[in-house]
Amino acid sequence: HPYFSTDTVTALRGCELDADILLFAKNVDGVYDSDPRQNSGAQRYTAVTYDEVINRQLKVMDTAAVALARENNIPIIVFAQKGDQALADAVSGQGNFTIIKQEV
Repeated sequence: HPYFSTDTVTALRGCELDADILLFAKNVDGVYDSDPRQNSGAQRYTAVTYDEVINRQLKVMDTAAVALARENNIPIIVFAQKGDQALADAVSGQGNFTIIKQEV
């Protein structure tokens, strides 16, 4: 899908597969109210709704990916891609991550 971001393609594939959850490994350990690389006071959300991500224009992933997940009610976990245990920690509820879902 050459005209879509990797985020959108991942969300699209998750929808096609009727996934229970989408996991996004990023350069940051979740969704923040502003860019934590530029704002040392940025606050990380532990949970946030799809609509909040879209309406507040939180830039962790592209809006189309969040909208696809919302339309199919597939929660998204956003976590840092660094560390040997990053994925295991995120799926087991350990460490820092954000879950994006219908209701918080």
